[in-house]
Amino acid sequence: MLVSARGQRTFLATIACLWALLLFPALLLAQNPEPPYQSQFWSRKNSFGLFVEGAPTSSHMLIGTTRQRVLLALGGAYSRRIFVTGPVAFSYNVEFRPVMMESDPVLRSLNSFLKGPVSFTPAMPVINPHNLIEDPNLVMYTIGGYNDAVFGRRWTYAGGLSPLGFQFHFLNRHRWQPELIGQAGFMVSPRDLPIFNSSQFNFTFQFGAGLEYYYANQRSLMFEYRYHHFSNDFTGTNNPGTDSGVYKLTYWFGH
Repeated sequence: MLVSARGQRTFLATIACLWALLLFPALLLAQNPEPPYQSQFWSRKNSFGLFVEGAPTSSHMLIGTTRQRVLLALGGAYSRRIFVTGPVAFSYNVEFRPVMMESDPVLRSLNSFLKGPVSFTPAMPVINPHNLIEDPNLVMYTIGGYNDAVFGRRWTYAGGLSPLGFQFHFLNRHRWQPELIGQAGFMVSPRDLPIFNSSQFNFTFQFGAGLEYYYANQRSLMFEYRYHHFSNDFTGTNNPGTDSGVYKLTYWFGH
């Protein structure tokens, strides 16, 4: 079948228009790294994270009573996106902490008004260095008063797992995304935490908020602040509980 010169020109013009229609969006994408319709590029179905976190001290924030505890941890996380509704996404999270370090203030010695000078070997972790009278492990030494207390600090290794977690992602069309997070799990240590006669097994829960930045299609950094609590839920003789404000930085990647 012969094609006229006019038909050939029409065919070539049609092909040129199709190529232009295909290339034009690509050129726009190259010039604009964050078009509003590319929300899928700022979200992941499956995410894997590596994080570092720490709390410089503890106080009575909600239910814990211990003071001056320090928490440090390195760990990993997995997040599975469950659904997306408009600008909000909801994910299931699990976090694993193979390296946790918890630090307690410990009492080395004091002058008891009833018993005289007393030294503690090993040094005794206390609930509140500023008020030893409320400590159940020290009642026999402090009930009549005390002075000249000498303190130190001990570090304890622990490990933890938080298998119950959720995460809400907001503004998932943007590189900067606010987040809300909640976790529940446990931590295990080779000795009682946070004081003697408490427990080596403690339950944990935490919740907080964060801000995630997607610096590449499937990679992001997230900074969070969380309320963190651990206690033995009265499975030990003593259960003072520890409340901490934890700062956390996570590197996320996935697909």
